[in-house]
Amino acid sequence: MFKWKICETIIVDGILKSLKYHVKATDGDLSVETEGYWTMKTPHEVSRETSESQVIHWLDLE
Repeated sequence: MFKWKICETIIVDGILKSLKYHVKATDGDLSVETEGYWTMKTPHEVSRETSESQVIHWLDLE
């Protein structure tokens, strides 16, 4: 199981350019966590209505 958290976003002219994330992977009693930065390969327009789950979905598609 993966638990994602978007910590920071870089948005230029309404387009999501990059983000900082934290992810934790859990398998029973075992887990590992990491943070990182990702530059979006596909541009996505964002607004105030854009949710964290939508951003995580875009990240997953890449």
